[in-house]
Amino acid sequence: MAVCAAGTIVGASPACVALLASASIDLATLPATIPESLARVLEHSAFGEATDWRPPGTELCIGVSKYRLGDDHWLLSMREISVDKAALSLRVYRSTTQVFARLIASAAHDLKSPLSSMAFNVGVLRRRWRELDPDELDSLFEEIESCCHWQERTISSLVEQSKAEIPIDMTLGAVFDHISEMMGPMFRQSSNRLVIDVDRAMRIRGMRMSLEHIFTNLINNAVESQKAPVTVTISCKDAPGSMSNVVTIAVGDDGPGISPDSRARIFDPFYTSKASGTGLGLCLAREAARELGGDLRLLSSTADGTVFVVDLPLASSAGSR
Repeated sequence: MAVCAAGTIVGASPACVALLASASIDLATLPATIPESLARVLEHSAFGEATDWRPPGTELCIGVSKYRLGDDHWLLSMREISVDKAALSLRVYRSTTQVFARLIASAAHDLKSPLSSMAFNVGVLRRRWRELDPDELDSLFEEIESCCHWQERTISSLVEQSKAEIPIDMTLGAVFDHISEMMGPMFRQSSNRLVIDVDRAMRIRGMRMSLEHIFTNLINNAVESQKAPVTVTISCKDAPGSMSNVVTIAVGDDGPGISPDSRARIFDPFYTSKASGTGLGLCLAREAARELGGDLRLLSSTADGTVFVVDLPLASSAGSR
């Protein structure tokens, strides 16, 4: 595509015309005004540098590079990269979960040996208690047994985490009770508010750890969106009909909203507007929702707040009601 410095499209190849047509941008008549969203992308990109452009209202992601054509014209090279972006997002998610699973298995293995050793020593010491001073025995018993109990709790916790990645049926009440407990300190120690208004008896099918990751990420992002107090509201967006097999949960806040330029990229791996962010939170949360058979979407974002929606599969018995 050839563009003049004033932002007018003066020429385009048939392939470019077809690509833009798939984004509902008609170049049948030239010259034409360059789309505003593309103009914003080009304004902040360097010559020869590939930049992502997401045409509004579509799920397309187009890689754009600009080159000089004389003093007052640019050449724009375009290629659709939607599939590449989706594949990268999925690879990052699966790599992360695999590393976490290996960490759990390794930690559990390392803890079992000292636990067995300490339990054995307790038995030996109990048989030889007459040879040692009673005070020394009591102190040893308390110390060793305390270590045993600590490691037993640690292993139980690790086992629970690994079980959390097995799909099970659970109620929304159980899911959000645990999330509320986890996020409690963030809200008890500040003026932030967490309001949960869901059908507690509704049964869904999923993996507890994945569900916790999705919702704690959304809650954290909402609280971190501004320094002023934020109210986060979690509710059932739509009650499922008799033939529906999903429930839609809305997570809304009254923060400052997401900038228009960021909205199209918030689910891209490694994209972040935070100085200390990794750019993986929303990417992994959406992949987790999709792995469960649902989805995570940005529903709206204005100066008055942001709303994300999470589609979750109902338990088979609930879906047939």
